[in-house]
Amino acid sequence: MAIDEELDTLFPEVDPVKTAASVTAFFRFRLKRFELMSDYHLRNTLRSPVVDGMPRSQSFSNGIEDAIVSEMADKHVESAHKIVRSVAVAITKCSVHSQRILIGRFILHQSDVHIYNDVLNCDRSEYYRKRQAALNEFADAFQAQRTYYDLHVYEKNETNVRQNRDETATELPK
Repeated sequence: MAIDEELDTLFPEVDPVKTAASVTAFFRFRLKRFELMSDYHLRNTLRSPVVDGMPRSQSFSNGIEDAIVSEMADKHVESAHKIVRSVAVAITKCSVHSQRILIGRFILHQSDVHIYNDVLNCDRSEYYRKRQAALNEFADAFQAQRTYYDLHVYEKNETNVRQNRDETATELPK
């Protein structure tokens, strides 16, 4: 197998527009349910980053919550908790601009207009380009958290057809 074919198999082409739509749907329709199931709310955990030049690291460790969740027998609750924590970690792995967009729009539920006017101070078209990039960046970071839930939508062509994306995925609670 040639290197290009091997890379296409390992890293199939992502459709950035459809992936952004997939991530948006995840934030809008699924995340809230996972937060309710796990009783772990990102709104209380994540804040938009403040750029002041000083390095910072956010902590998501809460020993009491971790102990309670680890003792729960319900696998759906444990899965939901893992997904929500993975979302938090994935957001913090994104660039500062992406964090501001993701947290502002999908965690704090701020309007797009507020984010591009007041948070990013950019024009509308630049914001939507940055937003699509942020959503794709999140999809990459979320996949790296090993939740086995892939938010990417892959382009289908003759050199890279991802036959069964669900081979490595586990079914999420409905």
